[in-house]
Amino acid sequence: MDDVKPALTNLPYIDTGRLLLRKLKHSDAPDIFSYAQLPNVVQYSIGHAHQSVEESERFISNVLECYENNTAGLWAIEWKETERVVGTCGYEYWLYDQYRAEIGYSLSPEFWNKGIMSEAIKEVVKYGFEDMDLNRIEAICHCDNVASHRVLEKNGFINEAFLKQHTHSRGNFFDVFLFSKLRPPEH
Repeated sequence: MDDVKPALTNLPYIDTGRLLLRKLKHSDAPDIFSYAQLPNVVQYSIGHAHQSVEESERFISNVLECYENNTAGLWAIEWKETERVVGTCGYEYWLYDQYRAEIGYSLSPEFWNKGIMSEAIKEVVKYGFEDMDLNRIEAICHCDNVASHRVLEKNGFINEAFLKQHTHSRGNFFDVFLFSKLRPPEH
């Protein structure tokens, strides 16, 4: 991995207008907990609702370790108006030798249906193609998560596969769709 750019170790600050995308830090734990504790936020995710601020701190510690290892990178989505972290968006894993990565995201319900996640995804995808040299970006999405399907499609992702009992979470297997977006030809 010596020849791989430290693209996830060195995540930049990205100002989108309404949002600041930046690395997570330990002081974000109370903001993360405020939405990660809600069952409707984790309903379609692999994880479970956070039970304490300490659990959100452990989540952040895991993300910080991934930055250091250059294996994954989530940006905090900071609502600039309040300087509060209202979600995360970024790369769950990076297969650098395959030129592909998977994105994932989460957002506080008070910010749903405002175009915020699309605003973040647009910049995360741009960074992936331009700075990580990705050819393919994937997203796994629970079949019942219609809102997430729409966000991905709005951002140019194609639903290319149905994967039966692909993911195990909270004692159950569930079906997912595999979405992808390929590097535009001009890159």
